[in-house]
Amino acid sequence: MYETQAALVTLLPLLLFKLFQVVGDVTVNCTVEVQVPRNYQYQGKPGDSLSIECPVKYCTEKPAIKWCLIQEMKCLLLKDGPTRRSVWREGNVAVLNFMSIQQSNSGLYRCRAVVGSLSHESHAIRVIVRETTDFIPMTREPQVLPGNLADNVVVSSVTGYRAVLSCSNMSLVNLISAVWKIRLRDGACCLLAYRADLNKTVRTNCSERMDWAARPDHDPTLQIHPVRLSDEGYYMCEIANIDGSLHQNYTLSVLAVSDDDPAHVVCFKSTFTPDLTKHKEGTNVRFLKIVTALDPRFKNLKFLPKSERDEVWSTLSEVLKEQHSDEETTEPEPPKNKINLLLVSSDTDNENEHVLLVRSTLDHYRAEPIISLDA
Repeated sequence: MYETQAALVTLLPLLLFKLFQVVGDVTVNCTVEVQVPRNYQYQGKPGDSLSIECPVKYCTEKPAIKWCLIQEMKCLLLKDGPTRRSVWREGNVAVLNFMSIQQSNSGLYRCRAVVGSLSHESHAIRVIVRETTDFIPMTREPQVLPGNLADNVVVSSVTGYRAVLSCSNMSLVNLISAVWKIRLRDGACCLLAYRADLNKTVRTNCSERMDWAARPDHDPTLQIHPVRLSDEGYYMCEIANIDGSLHQNYTLSVLAVSDDDPAHVVCFKSTFTPDLTKHKEGTNVRFLKIVTALDPRFKNLKFLPKSERDEVWSTLSEVLKEQHSDEETTEPEPPKNKINLLLVSSDTDNENEHVLLVRSTLDHYRAEPIISLDA
């Protein structure tokens, strides 16, 4: 009996040690985990109710759930109100309920579970609110718009700057329609269309920042200003006249920090964008426009809105005139025996002749076809 008691006394500390070790492991290994998969999204129509789910794995104490809306580099905390409320649903699922969702509620959301010193944040949850649009089939995964993929052009821009997408070089004589079909990265669709017979533009779900760079019957180039990260996506321009139709595909990429960017890309964009802005502030943009106009490959100035192109040519004309005036000022004095002969012609006549020469030379240069980049 004494041997049994002695054995129990010897084993009791060991058992207590093991018990505390197990309990300690449970306490240390107990975590909170938000289980929202990547690329999760919800779609709804204005006025409908919508619920965003946030599955959470936790041990014993139910965590507090905080919802936020991603805007640029920040995630703005959302509070319960008359239009939305955060609740728990069976199965350890936190839910953000929208009573009547509107297009302004479209965007990227996150949920964060907090219990004590532990917390875990979800991947971005995309919410798309739009009216029914059937000109482009909608799928969960973005797809390139119909057309020849080999003709797709990737265009990069920086947030806050201007993006200009030119349309097909097809003749606009006997134009029937010019249409931009746009699917943004968040899945929303946009339509900007011009109908020649009615001389009317139809806009569906397009931001006011997206518009024609000039009159669509003269130049159906699309202009986006200022560009935002939400403008990333697929753009297709389609021109139709009595002879047929042609289209041009674009993929617009915006240089701004995205929720899906890895750390090294975030670091690059955060450093490069301010440097580019600073560089632009110190750049002689007027000079760059003139130099580009003098390049026969880019003299059509498609990267500029049509309203700014004539200004470039006027500036170039003035520069040439000033250069001629400077040359006349530095011209050496002619011999005295020739002065009488020069008096026959006036300075005004010479100046007028030079102006006409500059104008005709520029007109001839602009009328010549541009040189292909493949030449």
